[in-house]
Amino acid sequence: MPGKSTTLIIFGATGDLAHRMLFPSLYNLFSDGLLPEGFAMLASGRTAMDDQAFQQDITESLKAYLARDRLDEARLNAFVGKISYCAVDVGDSTSVQCLVDRNLSGADCRPRGRGQADLRQGLGR
Repeated sequence: MPGKSTTLIIFGATGDLAHRMLFPSLYNLFSDGLLPEGFAMLASGRTAMDDQAFQQDITESLKAYLARDRLDEARLNAFVGKISYCAVDVGDSTSVQCLVDRNLSGADCRPRGRGQADLRQGLGR
């Protein structure tokens, strides 16, 4: 049997609570070696952006909200490298299927642009 992996799917990942509390807490667990091998995060929100843009947002949030003595650039880069992002409109089954596909196969489902109108267009609505 191949090695186990754990993927945490985070809904509302672009929100204030996730940026101020959830991602800093996950970073601290990661820094302390308390997350399992193969741990990954699949973040979702309504804002259309790619992995790199979301990772940059999280990097900026962590730099703002983490205690200075906890912040380590190498760990920070390793942590955000475990995050993928998929824009989702939960009212649209095509959008939700994109999230499922991304989780199961790593298939890219990157909408173009930013904002809800772009999300609908980018997911083929």
